[in-house]
Amino acid sequence: MSLIKTSIRKYTPVMSSVGEHIKSAQYAVRGAIPIRGQEIAQQLKTAAPGTFDFSETSFLNIGNPQQCGQGNLTFNRQVIAGLSYPPIAKTNMISEDAKKRIDFYNRHQSSPVGAYTTNSKGWTFAREAVAKYISNRDGVQADPERIYLTNGASEGVRLIMSALIRDSNDGMLVPIPQYPLYSALLTLNKAKLLPYYLQEEKNWGLDAEGLLDQITRSIKSGITPRAIVVINPGNPTGQVMKKEDLQAIIKLCHEHSIMILSDEVYQTNIYKDTSKFVSMR
Repeated sequence: MSLIKTSIRKYTPVMSSVGEHIKSAQYAVRGAIPIRGQEIAQQLKTAAPGTFDFSETSFLNIGNPQQCGQGNLTFNRQVIAGLSYPPIAKTNMISEDAKKRIDFYNRHQSSPVGAYTTNSKGWTFAREAVAKYISNRDGVQADPERIYLTNGASEGVRLIMSALIRDSNDGMLVPIPQYPLYSALLTLNKAKLLPYYLQEEKNWGLDAEGLLDQITRSIKSGITPRAIVVINPGNPTGQVMKKEDLQAIIKLCHEHSIMILSDEVYQTNIYKDTSKFVSMR
């Protein structure tokens, strides 16, 4: 028997081999403050007594309540565990409520957890539940066949942008301040970010004239506004948009053939009695 000695050359990618649109994309949800917090947390481990006026830090920046002492979401995990491994549902390891939910899903779903759904739009019974929710919320008849389930809202935004953006002459209207998902995906799709600025003096409300001006200037410069992002309630500002502002956006979009991407994931996060959520639907 003879041995053949081989060597594997380690390959280290360099920035010059990466596309400019990749290098330019920024998704700084965390940013400078939590980075500094991590540095301090590390220093606390070895710092001499009295170096800091505190002995521990808490990170609150990325929606992580378990980090701050909230218990685990046991019900969701019990249901997922029982669906993924059915024998668990026959034990006392999970609650009776979780067992009832597992039974409900097993009776209504057309494919087991872990398998591809038979309908690429998502589980039929789940889409029917979403349609019922929309119908009850908005007083309209929602059609489950026109509802698609995605792997999180970010994946839905990514798919829509991929379908809408044709070339670098296309753009998307995005509110400022905004959640950085939109600006990052526009950069990755080599499209133009068309900012429309919310008015701080109006509780971060819509500046309809400013929005129209941005649309007009973009078209004159050869950029086609393909869609507008409307975040309601706002992230990160938390504003709740007025019905009149939503109507103004719809009117402008109808006149200029602009699609509306309505991000309403925080619709239950309203903490003022004087504010009322109105869906774009």
